[in-house]
Amino acid sequence: MKFIVLFALALESTALSNTYDYPDSHQPTVDKLVGKYAHYDVVSYKEKIGPVTMKNIIVSYGLDEFSDNGSSLVLTNRFCFSEYITNLPFTTKVNDEFTKAIIPEPVEVMLSEDDGRIKVYRPRTPTTLGVQLNDLVNEALPTKSNDPRLIDADKDGKPGVTVKIKLFGRVDGEIYITRKEVFEYNMELQNDGSFYGSVIDNSEQSTVGAKPFYLKSQRNPRQDPDSSKSFIMLQPVEKDFSCDDLKENRDWMFPENPEV
Repeated sequence: MKFIVLFALALESTALSNTYDYPDSHQPTVDKLVGKYAHYDVVSYKEKIGPVTMKNIIVSYGLDEFSDNGSSLVLTNRFCFSEYITNLPFTTKVNDEFTKAIIPEPVEVMLSEDDGRIKVYRPRTPTTLGVQLNDLVNEALPTKSNDPRLIDADKDGKPGVTVKIKLFGRVDGEIYITRKEVFEYNMELQNDGSFYGSVIDNSEQSTVGAKPFYLKSQRNPRQDPDSSKSFIMLQPVEKDFSCDDLKENRDWMFPENPEV
């Protein structure tokens, strides 16, 4: 799953040239990156609904770890909790189990250097949420609540994963969805050991049910084309730093969330 802008850093994957000769000639660089990091990313979405432009922001928090497997640098992402911001008169909320159920496979990252600055590219890796697919790339997400591929990933007894919604401060509802999380990062190592960079999101979403029923609609919002509105920050932390620690220390580790 898996929404300020204090920086304007848009790193393009095409800039990833001069890839390191790993591991011999740049082993000290790899050693410097290995470790655990607190993760904060903001992805902004925008879509037209009739005469209205809906703007959404998903803010995701997690714990990332760079490890050296002897032949490459591997990044493992584990998410902890998330927040949702919108410009329309409704609020949404998901429980932490929803966010923790997003478990991407560890992936080899690409290292490069540009004018003495170390850059890291995390390639996209499709990750399902609330559904089991045989073909992660080509198989379509389900649209019905009785689809046998559905998984109760957030453990609430309902199909897929649940988004709780309140409309106009009065109507309480739930939307049951499945997702393919498809994201990639371009990050640059900062002087203090942290990372800052951009997020490219091509995730897909499908609604399989809703309560009340009229809340069910098939919306698949696309990322805002303004790349400065979607970014990632990583802060180095100790090995035993946990999701609870991140939630407790979030305010001094990361900036205030953006407004839509």
